[in-house]
Amino acid sequence: MKRTLVLTALLLAGFAVTFNACKKNGEQAAIEKQTDGAVKVENGRLAFKTNKDYYNYIETVKTETSVKAGFNSLYAALQASYKKSDKDPGLSTTLADLNKFEFPAGFLATLNDKGEVKIGDEIIWYHNGNKYWIPASEEANLETIKKDPAQIQKVSPYAAITFTKENARVDLGNGGLDARNQYVFFPISAVSGQGMVGSNRKYVHEVYGRVDPYTDPSLPGIQLYRAYVILRLKMEWRGCCDWNPNASEERSESVAVSGTCTLPGMSRLSTYIQGPTFNITDSRPSTRENIDVPLVIADVVGAMPPTWSVEVNGTVTSTFIGATDASGKWINTGGLW
Repeated sequence: MKRTLVLTALLLAGFAVTFNACKKNGEQAAIEKQTDGAVKVENGRLAFKTNKDYYNYIETVKTETSVKAGFNSLYAALQASYKKSDKDPGLSTTLADLNKFEFPAGFLATLNDKGEVKIGDEIIWYHNGNKYWIPASEEANLETIKKDPAQIQKVSPYAAITFTKENARVDLGNGGLDARNQYVFFPISAVSGQGMVGSNRKYVHEVYGRVDPYTDPSLPGIQLYRAYVILRLKMEWRGCCDWNPNASEERSESVAVSGTCTLPGMSRLSTYIQGPTFNITDSRPSTRENIDVPLVIADVVGAMPPTWSVEVNGTVTSTFIGATDASGKWINTGGLW
């Protein structure tokens, strides 16, 4: 009964579930079940009644459980198309464009392979650094409209500003990236003592900001934003000439971090949906997938502040499965950002 009451209160507040290992299994399943009921598949894209439904889904969906009949997620399309060797052609023009947005995992699981989603009576389309709103009544002409984005009347830039001035331990532009924590290694098998791969691998622990603009018919003329600070854990592989994303070998990631992320200058009508302080533990396996851990989420009314003040402390442990600890394990600990 207690869990039901707490869960109901969280849902009413629009709260996004944190990655707390001791609570997440039961509560996460319950939230996913309720938010999943608010989404349908229409014409190859997910359809939501409201922005609240859209963001609730994004902030609770798991990429591994997002498969729906008649819907090909952007996540699935990218995973199938990333280069696995230097000879692979890599991403199509459309996927390369969408990949530049560097969407958080929830967006990847929610958008289709064209970067589309339907909210209310509008089709949302992400393209070339912008977010477009197209009336759903124009469905029959959608592909023609998309050939000339300049004619679309409702548009907002998805890209944001980056700043480098000091405030907290790190000042992070609201669309910025700080990837200072990196570790290059070559995994040696704990069984055979031989190399397990053909080239170096690299763990990358980074924090990044993302801002998704939106509008609300009940607040005409007022710009709204969903703003995120996210911890992202990656493993890259070295090709002939550069580092490539999403190395294919199995690894595990363990997170135990705490800290604060604030948006100085946020209006009084704005709210933190998650945070601004956090204490997060999480552990999970991964194969060819970045792991996103949302630290703080804000719903911003009016002007979007340009900079997050970020402080993250704790430990992130990355482990290459099957390798010796000396060759494939990185314990990144202390004042991380």
